[in-house]
Amino acid sequence: MKKIINFFSNKVKQGLPDNERRNFKLILKKAVTTNIVPKLLCLLAALCLWFYVVDTESTTYEKVFKGVEIEFNKNENGLKVLSSNRVSVDVTLSGKRSVLNRMSNSDISATVDIAHISEAFDEELDIIVSTSNDTSVVSYEPVSVRVYLDEPSSRTISVKADYTGGTSDEETLKIGELVPSSKSVVVKGPLEIISKIAYAKATVNLDGFISHSVNIVNVELELFDSDGALIKDSYPAEYEYIEIGETAEDKRIDVYVPVYMIKELPVVPQYMYGIFESKNINCDIFPGTVTVRGDVSLIEKLTEISTAPIDDTMIGLSRSLQIGYDLPSGVSLSGSDDTCRVTLSVENYDEKEISVPSENVRFMNLADDLDAYVNSDEISITVCGVTSSLRKIGYEELLLEIDVSGFGEGKYFDCPVNVQITDSTVQNVYIKESEYTATVVIRKLDIDD
Repeated sequence: MKKIINFFSNKVKQGLPDNERRNFKLILKKAVTTNIVPKLLCLLAALCLWFYVVDTESTTYEKVFKGVEIEFNKNENGLKVLSSNRVSVDVTLSGKRSVLNRMSNSDISATVDIAHISEAFDEELDIIVSTSNDTSVVSYEPVSVRVYLDEPSSRTISVKADYTGGTSDEETLKIGELVPSSKSVVVKGPLEIISKIAYAKATVNLDGFISHSVNIVNVELELFDSDGALIKDSYPAEYEYIEIGETAEDKRIDVYVPVYMIKELPVVPQYMYGIFESKNINCDIFPGTVTVRGDVSLIEKLTEISTAPIDDTMIGLSRSLQIGYDLPSGVSLSGSDDTCRVTLSVENYDEKEISVPSENVRFMNLADDLDAYVNSDEISITVCGVTSSLRKIGYEELLLEIDVSGFGEGKYFDCPVNVQITDSTVQNVYIKESEYTATVVIRKLDIDD
């Protein structure tokens, strides 16, 4: 302040007498140092007014608004924007600084006209940018956008599973039919592409040469057309618009890879009753071996495969039959016929007729006040088997039973007779299947009896 006063004093002294110069200096000093606060406030107000005028009255100021969202108007033909390569635009506006500073992206309109497009469309369209009358559009970037329109569609397609690679032993270990965790999946996207998708496939890589069944998780699904072409390769630009499933997890599934062991095993006969010792049976089976497959843990334990049960009471002197196999659960045939030819005969086979006295018959379920007897002296029973064993059988080893449940007093014809061999130590014999019957008489018991 002192320098300012001295500066003006020196200027004035040059043209004034000494007494007047002293008075001017006092006046100037008083003018500068008196009421300094109001004077500074006036100066500040003047500066603010100047800045305000500059700010509000300038028409050459420009401002860039980044990321203005592009809007698509409604299509009259039901088509929808499935995707575009850019969804925003950077706009440069000019106008008064005060106006521009109050604006935001929502005050700017960036639209793409798709109203009259009538079919699937994939091209560049112009972006139309507009703003309020107080500002003008200087430029914007980009000026166009690639737009893909189509009718939205969805389909449920089947899911398949496949593999590459193999097992650790291609001779004995085979891969069965793969089982995907989902049998179908929903795909969504443009009608033009969705209509050409035939199925989804999950391909698992078995380059590790597996040796047992395994469940492989999170295998990616790929889409194929009816010719087996990968949709991603056929429609690379549009593929990104396709959705697989409802969530991201639906795009991956689990695949169960069953590994079977293949094994050739001998075929052995199986008999229903086990009447004869093996040394007494002549048996010829063709083919003598069969190839089976199943889980590794099952097949490793098998040493033979049995035929279906053979009725050994029907063998006799000779018998030939076509019969299937008795396969364990989880085991199946692999490349073999489902039946084999079995020829059987019993060594030294013979039949023996034994007359059983009627008093050896036992009546079952006879009422307490009744008596029963067979109206004949004996009943003839035929026993079959190996000759040496038949010699040991007489009527004493045979038990005959007749069930008379519900019978009253009277005479009953052709009552069924059940025959059993009572000696369990006798082998290689059986009762010949036949309708053994007897005439039974039922009477009341005398009180004296």
